Amino acid sequence: MILSRAPTRITLGGGGTDLASYYSNYGGFVIAGAINRYCTILANKRFYPSIRLSYSQLEVKNRVEDIEHRIFRSALQLTNITGGIELHSTADVPSNSGLGSSSSFTVALLMALHSYKREYVTRRQLAEEACHIEIDMLGEPIGKQDQYIATYGGLNCFTFENDGNVLIEPLRVSPDIMDQLENNLVLFFTGRERAASDILRDQDNRSKADDAAMIENLHKTKDIGLQTRKYLENGKIDMLGELFHEHWENKKKRSSGMSDSVINESYDNSVNFSLVFGVAIVYIRTPIVPMMTVTSTTEIILLFRLRLFQEVKSMFINNFSSSGNVLCLNHATTETMNIKIDREISTEYTVMPHGV
Repeated sequence: MILSRAPTRITLGGGGTDLASYYSNYGGFVIAGAINRYCTILANKRFYPSIRLSYSQLEVKNRVEDIEHRIFRSALQLTNITGGIELHSTADVPSNSGLGSSSSFTVALLMALHSYKREYVTRRQLAEEACHIEIDMLGEPIGKQDQYIATYGGLNCFTFENDGNVLIEPLRVSPDIMDQLENNLVLFFTGRERAASDILRDQDNRSKADDAAMIENLHKTKDIGLQTRKYLENGKIDMLGELFHEHWENKKKRSSGMSDSVINESYDNSVNFSLVFGVAIVYIRTPIVPMMTVTSTTEIILLFRLRLFQEVKSMFINNFSSSGNVLCLNHATTETMNIKIDREISTEYTVMPHGV
């Protein structure tokens, strides 16, 4: 029996410049951090020659090509496993929450399948195989940051070169700054889930067409990411709020679907709170609300001092809990949950003896 897991992620800067339509011409740069919320895969030899898959649905198929779940099907094809296996998946976060869970799932699945076959793969090979499945085989209009951060873990800077090569550099952040960052990270679930494909596909198409407004927007996004790196490595954590705010305002210009009236109102109210105490507030998107960081297409991200926590927490609960949907990731309806950077472990697996 094989247990494999990979972390989800938050993005601190540069998100969107990891798509080939941009980096192939201009190079991309992203800062991303793996967090302690995981996708987990269990793989076990099946008595019957068929394939049994358990996720939000249950599938039992005799042929790989008949599998409905696209990532399961593609990963089994890639690793040349044709039957006699059971695969079960679980996740600490909902799908379509903007934390890169699809790529985390893909990476954990590939690690489980290679381990099941007793094959050794490097981290880079694992990340590239996950990119190949999602981008090449399934045609998703996404970038490479999610697969790489799920594989490498930690808090890293990723430079995407024109030829597709990815340079990985750990962010040089002191333990004290890392602690400050972690102590101000909180996730709220707004009850909204959506795929980012439509927004990313529009960005991808406009970048391929060399749309001047889109290219300039992504240039600015990359510059903000580089400045974020400088502030973090120099310990200037209080300077991040202004950058995150600039990042969010810039990102909203890419698509009208980036935000909505409820998110905008919450963000504006949060900024008003922050101005009272001289704190710059950050950066928003849709379903998940991390405070003091920036993630991908569907979250809210806020930066504020701890003394503002109760006020801002209450505001979000009032805005999003009318249907009981302000869930932090431990599924409590009125409490929030701190998250931690997955500093040491990235994708990992455990071999368990039968009968355990």
